[in-house]
Formats: sequence, C-alpha cells, structure tokens
Amino acid sequence: MIAYTTARVGIDGTQMPAFVSDDFDATRNDIRYEDNHPATAHEIAMGSALADAHPIGSKVTVSHGGTALSYTVVGYIQSVNDGGTVCELTNAGYTRLDPDSHTTRTRSTCTATGPTPRASSVRSKARAATS
Repeated sequence: MIAYTTARVGIDGTQMPAFVSDDFDATRNDIRYEDNHPATAHEIAMGSALADAHPIGSKVTVSHGGTALSYTVVGYIQSVNDGGTVCELTNAGYTRLDPDSHTTRTRSTCTATGPTPRASSVRSKARAATS
C-alpha cells in the first residue's frame, strides 16, 4: 500500500495534480520511468509531458497559492492524468508550498497492484505520447 494525497500546483503557468507522499517506492505499479522519485523537500519528479522542458537536474519553479519555490527535477513519471502534466512531491516538499496543509491527516490510501512495467518500454511510450 502507498499512502498519498493529491494536491494542485502550478508549473510553467499550468495547474496540475501533484501526487504527494513520502514513500512512492511502496507501490508495486511504479509510474517512474527514469531516475528517481522525490526523496527530500527540495525535489520533484515530473510527468512525461513536462520532461523535454525540464531535464533531470534542472530547477523548476512550483507555485501554490501565493508561494512559488524552486525544486530540483530528480526523475520522470508516466501518468494518464492530465495528459502526463503531473508531478510528485514529498509531504515535506508540498508543505513548503502550503505550510497550513495537513497532509498527514488528509492522506488517502491506495493499493496499487499489477506488474511493474519495464522502464525502457514505459520510457518509449512516454516519449511517443509527448511527440
């Protein structure tokens, strides 16, 4: 099982879902297709639709409410939500944007099942989807 919540954040002027958790590796159906999930309050994984504009290791400004902060891109994820315009943040990463959030109290629990896709096949599909 993976405990998470979904919030809305802005990147490049677009509002998108942010999957917020401290343990993305707990899922058996890992949507990461390149490098890492975020592990610290200053890291973010970007959806496939944002990959070309935000190389791994680059900085991206994420906004929520009146706050805009810099995060380091540490990996890419594939999601059908919002056409791949999604991201992942840790609880601490989201709390930087919204200190009044109560992510530990508002978590949803989801059981992810199914085989883990091979990274190379997911990467190919993700690149094709953004072409």
